[in-house]
Amino acid sequence: MANDQTLSLDSTLADYLPELIGRIENADQITLRMMLQHRSGIPNFTDDPEFPWFDPPSELHDYLKFALDKPANFKPDPQYRYSNTNYLLIRNILDQRLGYSHHQFINEEILAPLGLTHTFNLLSEIDAIAELTKLIEKVKKEPHFINIKLHVDPKDRSNILLYEEWDDETYYNTAHMKTAHLQKFITDSRNFLSGPPEISFWKNESEFE
Repeated sequence: MANDQTLSLDSTLADYLPELIGRIENADQITLRMMLQHRSGIPNFTDDPEFPWFDPPSELHDYLKFALDKPANFKPDPQYRYSNTNYLLIRNILDQRLGYSHHQFINEEILAPLGLTHTFNLLSEIDAIAELTKLIEKVKKEPHFINIKLHVDPKDRSNILLYEEWDDETYYNTAHMKTAHLQKFITDSRNFLSGPPEISFWKNESEFE
């Protein structure tokens, strides 16, 4: 994005998020480059003694409040200190400039062109793949099972498809759907999928070579 001048690494935090002027000290002096190099002096939100480690916020702006209205750790540029807040703010700036999620940008512009099908930028994606892999190993042991393939859309890694082959439609629609491992997956999937898994069945009337 810096190369195509969608944003500038030498622009300041205040340039992109002016609402933080007065809420983050030195916002008009801290550049994106300093934030990426952890030379901003912005406090780390996880260092706040009130940060709820065992019940973390669900919204990003709720994380940021643990770094607002606090004195800077140091003046911008001369020192180094790691701060998760830098990455949180960079994330907000990317989403603002792109007009869509930076996760989608990473998938489409970096991961997909490089063919990195086992590289993820969301923990939920890792959780989903891990749980699906465990499910597949149990499904393979069922009667009437023929084959199963896992496909992750390289342009939208939240779009995951399981293609299954069975030799008995009745078994698939009845006993398979009631198996403990499938029911457990459907119940647990709310923790790592944006919605309940969609299950469909197609029957080929003829075989193709």
